[in-house]
Amino acid sequence: PDKSATKNCSVGTYNQEEMYTLIRGKMLELDNQKRFRDHHKNFHAVEPEGKTK
Repeated sequence: PDKSATKNCSVGTYNQEEMYTLIRGKMLELDNQKRFRDHHKNFHAVEPEGKTK
């Protein structure tokens, strides 16, 4: 796909590829944070947070 065409379309908009990359990066970031917290929680088993619900 021709990137220059979509880039000049309007100011402040991303083309689909860039948008996907950004979103995917954010999702991965959040997923890693969640995974780290879950691992941390399971490893120490201090907070019975998940079990009370």
